[in-house]
Amino acid sequence: MNKTILLLILSPLLFIEANAKMVISNKVALGKALYSDESLSENRTMSCATCHHKKTAFVDIRESPINHMAAFSADGAFIGDRNVPTASYAAFIPKFHTKIDEDNDEILFVGGQFWDGRATDLKAQAKGPFLNPIEMQMPNEEAVIERIKENNAYIQAFQKFYGNDIFDDVNKSYDALADAIATFEKSK
Repeated sequence: MNKTILLLILSPLLFIEANAKMVISNKVALGKALYSDESLSENRTMSCATCHHKKTAFVDIRESPINHMAAFSADGAFIGDRNVPTASYAAFIPKFHTKIDEDNDEILFVGGQFWDGRATDLKAQAKGPFLNPIEMQMPNEEAVIERIKENNAYIQAFQKFYGNDIFDDVNKSYDALADAIATFEKSK
């Protein structure tokens, strides 16, 4: 049999076998795997790492029609209304809060994730892009968790770190997904 044909036949089987044997040893490793997993977007082409690339200080380097001022969606059909902020310092950003500037008698808005501070912390931020119609475009939390459950290594890791019943409640599993990604982001 032609080696190319044999390779094409065996490649998916080798991937499935590697997936079955992959062991995720800690929450940081789980978060890193999730952060880089393109299968968690609607068309399986985008991950967190797509827009927050490690080699470029966790910013989006993809070409866009408006000189990196806004990011493309997973399907390339939409352009967001702003560019992706760096994830390099995200772990150091305080939770969103207000404080009084007594010198100027003003209320100041401090911290929060995203450019507009709409997520109070890393865990809340990690939940957003999966469901955003101009980012990873997944229809709902359940669809994201179903994608997680396609991967035996993820199932084992989620159960190890969050309990055997973690997949009994979609909200709890989605919260665990965000916790793992936030744990990874804090480790960078």
